[in-house]
Amino acid sequence: MSYPRLRHATIKNLSPYKMTNEPESSVEEDLKELLKRCPPGTYESALLFRKNKDINQVEKIVLGIIDRHLEPEQREILAKSDDTLRMYEDLGMDSLTMLEIVMLVEQTLEVSIDNEELRDLRTIGDVKTYLSAKAKGEEPPMLSKTYRIEEIASLMPHREPFLFLETVSINDDQATARYKISGNEYFLEGHFKENPVFPASIMIEALGQLCVFYLLKGEHPSLTEKVDPNTIFFTSCDGVKC
Repeated sequence: MSYPRLRHATIKNLSPYKMTNEPESSVEEDLKELLKRCPPGTYESALLFRKNKDINQVEKIVLGIIDRHLEPEQREILAKSDDTLRMYEDLGMDSLTMLEIVMLVEQTLEVSIDNEELRDLRTIGDVKTYLSAKAKGEEPPMLSKTYRIEEIASLMPHREPFLFLETVSINDDQATARYKISGNEYFLEGHFKENPVFPASIMIEALGQLCVFYLLKGEHPSLTEKVDPNTIFFTSCDGVKC
């Protein structure tokens, strides 16, 4: 099942809707209206949080708000998942949906979400940890910088059908990447007749491309000069096993 994705939605100038210093009945009415399409228990958890600042309610509130914005098939995936579930790649969420979720979370928890920090929230676990810290008034933990295919393709000298990175995460001196093998790659037709095998040489190429991307976007102190993507040439790869 695939879902349409808004590839270039920009999230900016989010202004949380504040409901402070209101009579208790008004807070209840506002929360009921905000969360009326959320699953059972979301409103009750939000009310406990607003009245008592019960941080233990944040996870249920956030998951309820996410659930409210999903299609039935996506809800099933969310229900069976753990904290490693990726919001965009696994759940099929698009940028516009994420924006709607963020605005409702801001209104409900009365927090302000930083746009740059939001870009690095990739998994359900990232979202829960970040918002729990925000609700406590603490500094959110540092996360890996994560880049999606649009950003990768805009920087790399490689292009389809020879770009083998779909997502990249950079954390200090480490970089990890993902590439999903569709089975429709053109070169599989010529690699083991009627029983295609993904070539190990392509895996090495993907590692080389990851190194190129790290040189372009990494912020490690050892990277002292700006790199021209048109002058990077991959020559060797040590200590690799496929």
